[in-house]
Amino acid sequence: MHIVVASLLLLASLVALAPLVSSTHTFDDKVSQMAQYDANSLMTFSADGAYAINRTALADLLDANAVGSLFNSPSSGSGTAVPPLRWWQEYQDLIFHESSTRGSKIPILFGLDSVHGANYIYNATLFPQQIGMAATFRMQNAWNAGRVAAIETRAAGIPWLFSPILGIAVQPTWARVYETFGEDPLLASIMGRAIISGIQSPAPKEMNLPNGTQMAAACMKHFVGYTNLRTGHDRTPVWIPNNVLLQYFVPPFEAGVDAGVLSVMENYIELNGRPVVASKLVLQSLLRDYLKFKGLLVTDYNEMMNLVDFHHAASTYEDAVYQSINLTSIDMSMISDPVSFPLFVNLVKSNVDKGRISTQRVEESFGRVMALKKTLGLLDGQSPVPRNTTGCIFACDQHRLAAMTAAQESITLLKNDNSVLPLSAVSGVNIAVIGQACDSVPLMAGGWTVHWQGTSNRSQFPYGSTIFEELTAQMRTAGANVTYSEGCNVTEQSICDATSLTNAVAAAAVADYVILCVGERHYAEKPGDIDDLTLPGEQLVMVRAVAAVNANVVLVLVEGRPRLLEEVPSLVKAVVHAYLPGPYGGTAVVNVLLGRYNPQGRLPLTYPKTINNAPIQYWRKYSANTGGDYVVQWPFGHGLSYTTFSYGQLAVEQTAAYRFNVSVVVTNVGEYFGSHSILVYATQLARRITPEVQRLVGFGRVEALAPSASATVNIAISDPALLSYVDEYNCEQLEGGEVTFTVGAQSVVIATVDLPSPRCFAPKP
Repeated sequence: MHIVVASLLLLASLVALAPLVSSTHTFDDKVSQMAQYDANSLMTFSADGAYAINRTALADLLDANAVGSLFNSPSSGSGTAVPPLRWWQEYQDLIFHESSTRGSKIPILFGLDSVHGANYIYNATLFPQQIGMAATFRMQNAWNAGRVAAIETRAAGIPWLFSPILGIAVQPTWARVYETFGEDPLLASIMGRAIISGIQSPAPKEMNLPNGTQMAAACMKHFVGYTNLRTGHDRTPVWIPNNVLLQYFVPPFEAGVDAGVLSVMENYIELNGRPVVASKLVLQSLLRDYLKFKGLLVTDYNEMMNLVDFHHAASTYEDAVYQSINLTSIDMSMISDPVSFPLFVNLVKSNVDKGRISTQRVEESFGRVMALKKTLGLLDGQSPVPRNTTGCIFACDQHRLAAMTAAQESITLLKNDNSVLPLSAVSGVNIAVIGQACDSVPLMAGGWTVHWQGTSNRSQFPYGSTIFEELTAQMRTAGANVTYSEGCNVTEQSICDATSLTNAVAAAAVADYVILCVGERHYAEKPGDIDDLTLPGEQLVMVRAVAAVNANVVLVLVEGRPRLLEEVPSLVKAVVHAYLPGPYGGTAVVNVLLGRYNPQGRLPLTYPKTINNAPIQYWRKYSANTGGDYVVQWPFGHGLSYTTFSYGQLAVEQTAAYRFNVSVVVTNVGEYFGSHSILVYATQLARRITPEVQRLVGFGRVEALAPSASATVNIAISDPALLSYVDEYNCEQLEGGEVTFTVGAQSVVIATVDLPSPRCFAPKP
């Protein structure tokens, strides 16, 4: 219901995004709106990590008509304090006042990477990273995450969120896997649509925004293909045939456009040899003409200038600006600072003076920037900081509850031999908690938290608990004994301290159960690149040593991407995947370990077993199975429960051409209440463009199903594109033949017929 209401508001917002051009503004005013600078270039930083706005530097930029937008947090670096809400509000008031009275007198639009909550504001509500959100297979969690992030970011006076990431995860060594909704295009589409609708939902009445003001704008990123890096390293070249791009990588972004997303960010990479920032094919033909996106398009960090310094696709900054603006539909250039590069506006005006960029092209971008500012209430004459608020709009109890719920529902049980879980809380039981990730809130939060690269400073998390802290608290009343040993740390290529390892093994030897946490350091973007997917440091050595002295080891994974575990899963009794659950991860994991919450998460990506198979997704082609090449640790969609669900008769009704209703009876044949996601896959036995072995076409749920109870789940497959393919001429095809629908171990075959091509991607030269 929330999503429907939000969609109605978005429809009105899209109408407001019609080009808005005022004759009262000069050409210099209009060019200035296309420039966005890193706000940290306007900060002064002291030796103790404090910061303050450099008002003179800001005034100079505004007086020169050189900026229309700012972004970033002073705490993005590792050495500064995290700004509290009041600081952000005063900061935004100042920016609004200065920009409303200087230069063009057009208020600045401020953007922030609020990617799993308002993660750059002290004490903000933090949700699991997107990969964990995807594991819930629940749209409501994504909607809640978007809405809470938007409310708390707007509470600080910031109406523009650089979120969500809608690329699909296909390279597990890539540092940004945890920022995605996993490897499946449909799951990413559905969760992406929900989080965008949450971000762009109506403001709560407590915020007291003027009528008709959009609370916040989402910015889906990074358009497009950014995730499929050939080296698996961030910002390296990407090669994707256009039909493959359209088939698997574009659908989540199309879903975002359909959801009314108000802005888009392009990406760092070159796609098929052409830097995306200067690609007419991608940023005009695909985004504007094919997907019909009407909103604001912003570059990623320094990408126009990177045409010279990084891509070597332009010889001068002037030519870089010409290519990016004249060949594409970019409206705003994100630039690090006005000192490192010539003022962007001067480069635009120089190109206009030489006839290389038309004034009409500038008018188009100015119109789209102004339309977004108008939609967000920036042109109404008052600061974007909410005034006269009533009730709670920041760090609210209901926000915390939503984050806790999402964290809990993301926890995925991958193995549970002999039902060692849930653990019994009985007097006298000895539990050894081992591993750095078991006693660290910062590791559970990951990158893009407080600082760009995350933080090791626990004091910067005013709430939340570690797995060790939570287990100790919950087991204390039962008279259990809980001890902690760090063992080996999570740092890449670290050498385990011999004494720490000896102490951990000794603690394990006398314990009834061992909770052993392994994982990764916190990281973001390029600094998080790795060459080896194996679990970092000597954590595998630690697991082997602990498992040798204790038969009841429960392994907890705290990681943003799947790390190779070698033979370790066979050495332990249970494996629990926590992903990066945020500050509530300790409570969420322990509630699952003790059976106070029945796990329901399912893997949103394939968990590889060997490095050679790591980049293969579940939607592989049949030839990927040649010679047993497809061997995985756990498949996409895997996830156990403490109860058992059985599927009754599967029925598939064809309601129209390439539209189906799938129904299945789900029965809880176990002993616990449980919630469960039902996944529907489809494939064609044969077609001209080779079919996938499996392809997710829908999913549904049963909620809190009682033991022995049954429920009929109906899942509508209403989008023919889910059963189409894109041919070598970039045309969608609905090719007749037998389609097999699969739920669990059951399959139904339906005959279909050819239909005319729905559309083709045929860009103009």
